Amino acid sequence: MYERVETRRSTVYTPAATTLYTPILERLHSPRDGRRGTLRYGFIGSQLPAAFATQGTLHRPSPRLGSGRVSKLDPKTLEPSGQIVSICVNDVTNGRPIGPLAGGSLALWCPA
Repeated sequence: MYERVETRRSTVYTPAATTLYTPILERLHSPRDGRRGTLRYGFIGSQLPAAFATQGTLHRPSPRLGSGRVSKLDPKTLEPSGQIVSICVNDVTNGRPIGPLAGGSLALWCPA
């Protein structure tokens, strides 16, 4: 299980300036870990890093997970680790909650 610890806002040019909101997730070791009230997600498939970012959403933040390659983050600083991870996530629930979780996803190998 992972919790969303932050949503980072940045500007991308597509071709005009657009706001991108990138979810930052961190692994929980038990349901009691983390902060109460945060968005939590479950994953099945390949093992994911302790902390990572998924594809963001444009224009406004969303509880949905982006689909595509994950970016491994340093678990202490939540900054990019510089390591390439060949794992992609795919939001098979299409943004629907799963029980107490905000959503879930498949985590699978993807080509570099």
